[in-house]
Amino acid sequence: MLPGTAPDFLTIRDTDKTHFSGKNMAFDKKLAMRNAEKYLSQGKIRAAIGEYRRVTTQDHTDVVTLNMLGDLYIKDNDSDAALKCFKGVAEHYTSQGFAAKAIAVYNKMSRIAPLTPDMSAQLAELYRQKGSVVEAKSHYVTLAEDYEKNGRKVEALAIWKQIAALDTKNTDVLEHIGESYLGEGDAAEAVAAFVEMGERHQRAGRIEDAENSFRRAVAADGFSAKALRSLVELKKLKGEDAEAREMLTDIHRQNPADPEIGKLRFEWELAHNPAEAEATLKEIVAAEPASYPLFLELSTHYLEIEDHSSAIRTLVAASDHLLRDSKLEDLAFHVTRLREAVPMDLDLLRLDASLASWQKDEDRYIDVLKLLASAAREAEAVVDERSALVQLTMLCPTETYLAQRLSELNEIHGFASSESTVSTFDARFFGGGEVEEPAESFAIVDAENDDAVIGSSDIEHTVETLTAEVDLIDPSAAVVEIGGESLDRLSREIDSIRFYLDSGYNDLALSAAEDLKNEFGSRPEVEELLETIRRNAAQNGATSSVADKAEQLPIQPVPTASLGSEMDDLFSDLGLDPIGQDDSEDFETHYNTAIAYQEMGLSEEAIREFQDAAGLVGPNDGTRRFYSCANMLGHCFMTIGKPHLARKWYERALEVKGLSSEEQQGLWYEYAHSCENDGDTRTAATFFEKVYIENVGFRDVSQRLERMSVAA
Repeated sequence: MLPGTAPDFLTIRDTDKTHFSGKNMAFDKKLAMRNAEKYLSQGKIRAAIGEYRRVTTQDHTDVVTLNMLGDLYIKDNDSDAALKCFKGVAEHYTSQGFAAKAIAVYNKMSRIAPLTPDMSAQLAELYRQKGSVVEAKSHYVTLAEDYEKNGRKVEALAIWKQIAALDTKNTDVLEHIGESYLGEGDAAEAVAAFVEMGERHQRAGRIEDAENSFRRAVAADGFSAKALRSLVELKKLKGEDAEAREMLTDIHRQNPADPEIGKLRFEWELAHNPAEAEATLKEIVAAEPASYPLFLELSTHYLEIEDHSSAIRTLVAASDHLLRDSKLEDLAFHVTRLREAVPMDLDLLRLDASLASWQKDEDRYIDVLKLLASAAREAEAVVDERSALVQLTMLCPTETYLAQRLSELNEIHGFASSESTVSTFDARFFGGGEVEEPAESFAIVDAENDDAVIGSSDIEHTVETLTAEVDLIDPSAAVVEIGGESLDRLSREIDSIRFYLDSGYNDLALSAAEDLKNEFGSRPEVEELLETIRRNAAQNGATSSVADKAEQLPIQPVPTASLGSEMDDLFSDLGLDPIGQDDSEDFETHYNTAIAYQEMGLSEEAIREFQDAAGLVGPNDGTRRFYSCANMLGHCFMTIGKPHLARKWYERALEVKGLSSEEQQGLWYEYAHSCENDGDTRTAATFFEKVYIENVGFRDVSQRLERMSVAA
């Protein structure tokens, strides 16, 4: 045995006994550390490594010992093992937020072997956290170049972007990034780099360099709103407004449906040429309806400069979009704000009434209708006052002064008198209880495709106003001299008719235009409109009868018998007879217009016309007219998903006396169907049973009852 070997052997054996003599005996870290120190003092590096390995294996948090172990591996010429230890130490310090200590360990590693890309990235990030920008940038550049050399372009670009973020005055790196992204076909990232480069040049006062950078961004993507905005703002700074506007207009015309470019063009016009901003906005929204929120911005601008009529006009233009998108709170905010400034404006009151209807707020709807009636009376706006009163007399049957005023208007202006519509249903529906949604008589027409924003005119005015007053007009008059409000109304009606024409409803446009000629005579603007309709009919291959009708006045009401088979089937299902030619002209006009709307799928417009027709007749006037209107209103409300309103009209139809057995069964069935859709299954079952008792083979009543009994 060699000298000194016995003690070593005995020591190791003793250590083994201490550490491993029992299966569950605890590890003695202090003893292992003493043994390691003893081996080091004896120059026995590998023995010390063995002890330190036991310590680090048992205690993973002891990074001091792990660091010592790495140093011993270096002395033992085991670089790989040393790097593994140092990496563990560096990662521990990094996770604990000790950037300086972690950097020191990584630097130690770099002296042993070149750092891997991952380690370089970690070291660069540590320098960045420490605030050592130069060192961080140096490591990032090394890493980015390494990525590029190895074909890892995406990773390289990500690192170059970090370098650009570190060095906020460097424009060369942004140019490199922009060109690289262009090479990769990523125009959006290239634009972002060139725009940032231009902004840095601009902050440094290098205006020409900034413009060149922005132009490169526009060249990368001519439809980038970000690039355009930057270049336009710089043009503004240089006083080159005309060039900026021309550029914006040209690019927007190339891509009219881009909402961001449209918004940029509108903002430019509003800031530099407010008089043209509204016309530009109409063009923008016509090309891209989703841009309609810009109308709200314009309305706010008009309100701030106290141009209230323009503020209301632009809000009306946005209202149909807001209602369709169920953005009732947004609309309510703008309506409330404007009404604080002009509380009795007719256009605004109409809009507020429509809003209250959509919100199913019957109390507010009634309040607004009363204000509308009052304001209309003050302004001598007969049609508005009468429309509000027709609604109010049904909603508030106990307030007799409303009916008296309505009768007075009818008598003065020659409107057909409305017969009483008070019934037990009126008492149930309008007299209290659950608040229901009132008829939407003041919905606003979408004006996005018109040449002018439609303000106070809507669809019901286009037909109702003309047909209600046609008896007062002398058709033989060549030109009726008008002015003031009447001239303004004529302009609005023409705009509405153009809306019909743009929407493809040539027959409706023709009918309304002929009514205008009946009322206002052969005025140049009306004749021009009729000529436009004739040309449109010819271009679209309209039948000769349509073209011929444009030459004839006055137009005759369209008989129900001319409707398509779909409407005939609907009449048959509902047990209705077509309205004959011997009915009153006002009723027939509203009723047949409603049928036309219904045939085109315009249910809400049809509802308004059916309501106006119902207001001209009574449930027990000896005709079938009220029954027909109520039945069709029930069908329309079901079509738009409002069964709670449909059932009310079916109830009103059931009030009509002298119904045949077949008519009564049909109404019971439709009423039950509306109750079922409204969630009132008990009432639905009751009325389905009434039909079943009378006629077991009526439609699918047997299957419906069976299905309801299973569900129960």
